[in-house]
Amino acid sequence: MSMGDVDYKSHAVRIESHLDRGEHAEARLELEAVLQLPTPGKERARALWDAKLAGFLIDVGFGSRDEAMIRRGLDWHLGSLEVWATYISRSSIEYNIGNAFKNLYDLDCAVNPRPFRVERIALLMEAKIHYWRAYKTSVEGLQANMCVNLGNCLDASGRVVESLHWYDEALRIQPDFEMAWVNKAKSLVFLNRISRTFSIK
Repeated sequence: MSMGDVDYKSHAVRIESHLDRGEHAEARLELEAVLQLPTPGKERARALWDAKLAGFLIDVGFGSRDEAMIRRGLDWHLGSLEVWATYISRSSIEYNIGNAFKNLYDLDCAVNPRPFRVERIALLMEAKIHYWRAYKTSVEGLQANMCVNLGNCLDASGRVVESLHWYDEALRIQPDFEMAWVNKAKSLVFLNRISRTFSIK
C-alpha cells in the first residue's frame, strides 16, 4: 500500500518488527510518526490503513501500558466497524475489539491490585462478547485462536470448567497449538488447587 512517496507497508513492517521483539518504546515512536502521515485517498486503501493503525494503537498501547492509547484504538474500531467491514472480515475487527477490552482488563489488573472491581469485570465481559462474535464469523484456520481467547476470558472470570471446554475445542481444531496446551494446564492446576483433588489425567 503506497501513496506518492509514502510507503505504508514499510512503516507497518517496522512497527510489527518492534512489537515482535518486545521493543515497545521503539514501536511507539514509529507509530506516533506514522499517525502524522497523510492517509490514502481511496476508500478501500484508507479503511485498510486505518484499521491497521487502530490495531497498532491497541497493541502498542498495551505494551507501553498506556490506557489512553488502547482506548483510542478501541474507539476507532467501534466507530468504523461498519465501514471497515466492507473491506475487512468482521471477525478480524471483532477480534481486535476483543483484544482491546482484554488488554484494558489486564492493564487494570496490573496497576490496581484490588481483587474485585465491577469495572474490571465489565471489561472482561465485553472482551468475551467480541471474541465470541469473532469466533462465530471467523474463517477456518483462525478459530483455534478465537477459542483460546474465549477460554482466557472465561478463566479470568473464574469460569474454569467452561474455559477448559474452549481450550479443548482449540486443540480439536489444532492439536499442536502450544498456547492452548499451556493455558489448559494453568486452568487445570487452578481447578485442582481449589477442588483439592488431583488425578493423573
